[in-house]
Amino acid sequence: MTYQNPVFGTSFLPETEEGRNRGIKVGIYEDIPDDDEHQHYQALKPPGDEHEYATSFGNTAEATYPIYQTLRGQGNVDQTYTSPSYNTRRLNKSSCLKSKSCKVIIAVLSGIAILIGGVLIGLFIFGKHNDYTSSPMESRDTTLITTGSTQRQQVTRTSTISGQVRTTQTNGTTTSFTTIKTTTSTPLIDEVMEDNFIVFVDTLLESLYQMDTHDPLRYRKVAKTGPNPVAVAYDPVGKRIYFTDVNEETINSVALDGTDLKIVKKLSAVSIPDGLAIEPNSRLLYYTDAGRNTISVMTLDGSLEKTLVYVNNSKPRAIQLDPVNKKMYWSDWGLGQIEVANMDGSGRQLVTNNTLWPNGLALDVRKQLLYFCDWMWNNIEVIDLNDNNALTVILSLPLTFAELFGSSSKTHFFGITLDETYLYISDWKKRQLQRVTRVGTSSYDGYGARDFFRINGLQIYNSSVRTIEESVCQTRNGGCSHLCIPSSAGRTCMCPNGQSLLDETTCS
Repeated sequence: MTYQNPVFGTSFLPETEEGRNRGIKVGIYEDIPDDDEHQHYQALKPPGDEHEYATSFGNTAEATYPIYQTLRGQGNVDQTYTSPSYNTRRLNKSSCLKSKSCKVIIAVLSGIAILIGGVLIGLFIFGKHNDYTSSPMESRDTTLITTGSTQRQQVTRTSTISGQVRTTQTNGTTTSFTTIKTTTSTPLIDEVMEDNFIVFVDTLLESLYQMDTHDPLRYRKVAKTGPNPVAVAYDPVGKRIYFTDVNEETINSVALDGTDLKIVKKLSAVSIPDGLAIEPNSRLLYYTDAGRNTISVMTLDGSLEKTLVYVNNSKPRAIQLDPVNKKMYWSDWGLGQIEVANMDGSGRQLVTNNTLWPNGLALDVRKQLLYFCDWMWNNIEVIDLNDNNALTVILSLPLTFAELFGSSSKTHFFGITLDETYLYISDWKKRQLQRVTRVGTSSYDGYGARDFFRINGLQIYNSSVRTIEESVCQTRNGGCSHLCIPSSAGRTCMCPNGQSLLDETTCS
């Protein structure tokens, strides 16, 4: 027989020496009848307390307590139960609060409730994203930023984030954010780097940057972005940088020297373009959309678009291309997995689901190694695509108990890119890029200037390690009337959304 605690609804089923299950409850009651069927034992009574009893019910009694907001309301709270002898009793709140035993029970049960609540909150956060956005979403915050005068040629730039409040509306949700006051100072350069650089975006500074990998203190602001830039990709053929803005639902591009900034594609109002990848030889751009849960391909000018993957996705995030094997890889933080398909969307397969919140991806095409960062595990791991997708942890920074149950974590991995020796990581909790060796480490180091606030997507470019793969689509668009997609057979002709193939190469 179960007797429920009227405060927390907890069942107590101790075993008596006679071998019978009895419900035992210590409580404060008035006018409890004393009879043979319902045995009452006075226990733990402090001086001056006349109504505290340890009450034992035999097997023949039934006791059911509805759960009320006891100890939270004002004054006494009525509790009702049913038994063969009596029905209504009153809980004396003031007496309970003065009782040492009651306080101990409340303290213990409160601790359990807080622990359970922390777990539920963690699961709730995990079920939502954002990884920026969502989280994510963590990266959908926008902030009013005041930037002081910027002079070029190795002079000092000063950026001040004011203490003002900005209200933005995204997908029907209005949110206000209060900025923090801070000032940073680092030399800027005017020189455009043609090789050996990293491009990245900063959401809170609303800017696109280029950094020298040989001297990371040398960097330049390429362009002002929209209010929430997230993904970035570089086209070495056209020498243009492409980036997304999840608030404005756009894919944009700008010349490497910062000129000719333009919108390539205005997406739907529900779109969250989280990931970008470019196949420069075929002149194609791939992107993930965590709002529509799709993966699409388009021409670099945005004129032709085809949705390739649109089912069994939750929150697709990063995307990487393998132009040699004609594959595309993407992470899905909603499903907690990484998948692969042919570049035309066919042959979809699971790579791994041994992850909780996979964010950024980085692919070494030559060695067939796929690196990813997991925000929930605080891990950076590598998948050996030539060894049955074997997983190896490169860096592990496990959350502390306090971080796991509500306190702000010290790490939030988002984007990742690589060269022959290092992995470069964006971490929302750090004001600079981070770098680790690809062979594994127990810690990671800040890389470059500490002048940033929330670095999202990033991509490295090094011509000496760039994978150049000839594409059939380079010559007369592979004979296709519209979209030419590289495939293991050479190419696949595809039609934009809303059109269909009349034959192997021609769209309606």
